Amino acid sequence: MNVFVPYNPLTRTFHLLGGLLVCNLYIVIIIPNISTDISGDIMDAMDRKKGIRLIILDILANKSMHGYGIAERIAEEYGIKKPSPGIIYPTLSSLLRGGYIEIKGRGERDKKVYGITEKGIQYLDEHGEEVRYAKRMLNNLGEFHRLGGHELMESISLLIKGLDTLTDEEKEEISRILARTSRRIVKILEVKNVE
Repeated sequence: MNVFVPYNPLTRTFHLLGGLLVCNLYIVIIIPNISTDISGDIMDAMDRKKGIRLIILDILANKSMHGYGIAERIAEEYGIKKPSPGIIYPTLSSLLRGGYIEIKGRGERDKKVYGITEKGIQYLDEHGEEVRYAKRMLNNLGEFHRLGGHELMESISLLIKGLDTLTDEEKEEISRILARTSRRIVKILEVKNVE
């Protein structure tokens, strides 16, 4: 379910947190999984599918493993929620079809163990800057969660779901809080020259 929210101090804060997609003067908010689907939206400068492909290839460049192990490795290395099988396995199938990975054997409980091919290694080499960017964004996402971002996104999700139940005074208070928070975040990031 998509909800369109006019751009104002409230939505500016959402945009600054990197968890939402900006479309002209509106922000598209994916309500059901707002706190868990943020990783794809942070990497808006890169095709999400390409980003996960690069991350998986990078992992397999270091060690052959099965799909579940790859998901666990992503969660451990970046401090984020483990990607779902619906993300991992279609990506592995695509990489397999493209010749970037191969099945090296079978592991526990007959799980396929994937390894990178020469074509996959060459692809990683050719896209080194994009790999570094994808890894940086996932590291930043993990840090965002460690700083309390997960709780913030959950509260934003609750706010969006209950916004129509608030009084005008409550909305004004929330708008002031979000505007103040937004200005403080921007001020900190401007000192670091981050865009």
